[in-house]
Amino acid sequence: MTNLLRKKEFIKVIKKYLKGQASESEVSFLEKYYNHFEKESSVTSLLSQNDKENLERELFAGILQKTTKKKKTFHLSKISWYKQAAAALILLFIGLGTYYNFISTNDSETTVITAPVLAKKDLPPGGNRAILTLSNGSTVVLDSTKNGLVTQQSNTQIVKTAKGQLSYTTLNQTTKELVYNSVSTPRGGEYQLVLPDGTKVWLNAASSIRFPVAFVGKERKVTITGEAYFEVAKNKKMPFIVSLAKMDIEVLGTHFNVSSYHDESIIKTTLLEGAVKINSEKSTVCLVPGEQSQLKENGQLSKKNNIDLNKEVAWTKGKFQFNSNTIQEIMLQLSRWYDVEVVYHGKVSTETFSAIVKRSSNISQVLKLMETSGVKFEIEGKKIYVK
Repeated sequence: MTNLLRKKEFIKVIKKYLKGQASESEVSFLEKYYNHFEKESSVTSLLSQNDKENLERELFAGILQKTTKKKKTFHLSKISWYKQAAAALILLFIGLGTYYNFISTNDSETTVITAPVLAKKDLPPGGNRAILTLSNGSTVVLDSTKNGLVTQQSNTQIVKTAKGQLSYTTLNQTTKELVYNSVSTPRGGEYQLVLPDGTKVWLNAASSIRFPVAFVGKERKVTITGEAYFEVAKNKKMPFIVSLAKMDIEVLGTHFNVSSYHDESIIKTTLLEGAVKINSEKSTVCLVPGEQSQLKENGQLSKKNNIDLNKEVAWTKGKFQFNSNTIQEIMLQLSRWYDVEVVYHGKVSTETFSAIVKRSSNISQVLKLMETSGVKFEIEGKKIYVK
């Protein structure tokens, strides 16, 4: 069979499979050739524009019909891998737009929806935006600053790299004076920086970090608000301390995420690698990888095991990852990243949602997926109304 015939046959079988009309031998064919066609990019040339549009409508309608029937349960992990692969593959070939696997859950059913998104009213995603505040109080808008040397503070050079990150390099260790800088992200912003000791920091939206331009003395201490992910450079002689409003995190060299937004009732510290010690006003907790500390407003400090680490740091990899989150929890994250105000009308749905969505998506793409559960959204300027 020639490559051309195989590609045509592959498309034919995918169509039949999504309609539920494929025979056992055709399913076997699809499974057999999946890996081969996954790397192909020329199938699109075999379809006319009309065919592409028809296939889009057919695919969308077929999936909705299969996945929204009453009293049926579809667990993503239990769906045959080749069915997921077929759907994902044909969407990749055709280039019809952005699609996502989406799960809406309640007591009676689990729904898996894959949907194209087209919206007249929309809001773009956030981006690489931050403000650097120097020791003298002057500010630098980093997203509009050219790459290269930004300035020099004390004996430290501050450089914006070609990757859009901020990097601090100490020229010598003669200084004994602590000179502080801060980097803050607005709603709709994120930023990465490398501290003078080599520690890497990712700042999420509406967050900030204050730090010395050169670490001197017996400790390396920084202060944060909002959410930050750290990959701390090892230095046993100089512990790294992250200070928050109600607690400190002490580490030697480790990877961890801390979320301390003022509009959330719990401060969460999640450990991915190494070890950390959490010191609050009332107690102390030590974490090992896979654990998370939670500090409540009343000062109670607790520890949770078996944390989904991918979910906690998905934002550093350009994704939202929701796992049985409520609408309020999801909209709180979206409001920061898209810099919008959320207004609720009427009774808010108690359903929970699970999904992985790219943070580079326009907000309408995320909302459209949630609307499959019956929740309605309306975008008006910088406000989103939840109905």
